[in-house]
Amino acid sequence: MLCAALSATGSGSGLPADTKFFLVGVGPCGPDFASLRAIRVIEASDVIVCYFWVKEQFADVIGGREVIVPGLGLSHYYGNKAKEAKGPKALDIITRRNTLVTKIRRHLADGKTVAVLATGDPLIYSPWAWLLEEFADMRPHVVPSISSINAAHAAIGKSPVLAANKNSIIVKATEEEKCVNQGDDTIERLAKIRTSMVLLAANDKLPMYLGRLKAGYGPDTPVAIVAHAGCLDREKVYIRTLATIESRLKGVTLPTHEYLIYVGDFIKYSLNIDEIFIGRAFPPIVAYARNPIFRDNCRIL
Repeated sequence: MLCAALSATGSGSGLPADTKFFLVGVGPCGPDFASLRAIRVIEASDVIVCYFWVKEQFADVIGGREVIVPGLGLSHYYGNKAKEAKGPKALDIITRRNTLVTKIRRHLADGKTVAVLATGDPLIYSPWAWLLEEFADMRPHVVPSISSINAAHAAIGKSPVLAANKNSIIVKATEEEKCVNQGDDTIERLAKIRTSMVLLAANDKLPMYLGRLKAGYGPDTPVAIVAHAGCLDREKVYIRTLATIESRLKGVTLPTHEYLIYVGDFIKYSLNIDEIFIGRAFPPIVAYARNPIFRDNCRIL
């Protein structure tokens, strides 16, 4: 039984005994960011739903369990947005989503426990959040996790809520994604607040987003691009200003999906000195010379 399997690894797991359907956050870059609770749920499940790269990363934990590998884009045109579905690509998404739902329900009807593994946090711009409504009758349980945002904070080595006269951060999805609602909170409008902001860039339109940020932030505002946040073998951080970051990235190939854009004074803020200069004349690594993490690994470029 699921309850017994979970309790066998320790008491006080906080997981409901009658749960058969889990949405599990597994972190941004493999098992070392997955929580003990997430691992317990995977080990206690009969069926795993995840993308192919998650299957590869968690192969040792998943073992011989049945794995359903869905296609991409299944969150598009869900619910009220289904009426916007036009053309063969949109209809294909709906067909594939219905097929996945049918498979999961069949397993649940057979008494099996199903765990859907979501990279990062399962509810922060996740492609799987729609499952909570689709399977509301099954009382789905969410296992939270570290987001790529958390990993990126660590990579930059700065707190985004720690800056002069500022203590907030705006988390914004890119505005071309069909899986998120589009509203009045455009990048241009949010930029005029001039507090810390992170954009989850899910495409290769970096110049366009930088242009939109310039509608509110000044040209000297620090910018950090974090690629492959949390993946120590691939993680890269590029720091310049809004006016100079594009020139710094000439010749650099960013991943299509796995990068974040940070903007705000927090990037250069210090509790001990008034200002850290970030610019072309002085490489950003100088600003972090006192931090052994950056001095030893030189991940800031």
